Amino acid sequence: MNKKDILRELEETLQSTGITVKYESISGDGGYCKYKEKEFVILNKVLPLSARISLLKNVLNELLLKKEDVFIKPALREFLEEE
Repeated sequence: MNKKDILRELEETLQSTGITVKYESISGDGGYCKYKEKEFVILNKVLPLSARISLLKNVLNELLLKKEDVFIKPALREFLEEE
């Protein structure tokens, strides 16, 4: 998978768990937050592709530690397990 495919898969997987991924003009890189029982990952919209992937990968890995019933496509799971 190329980087754009990985980013899309990460976004779709997070969306499938009820976490909304948003790109905004913010200071800093962004991250996970919860507001009024809704979960979000807010990313700085000027982040390079590799930084977006890294941040979403970290959020998804943290989510997987808490929830075991998240379906992840095999190619994405392989990417998540890489160092």
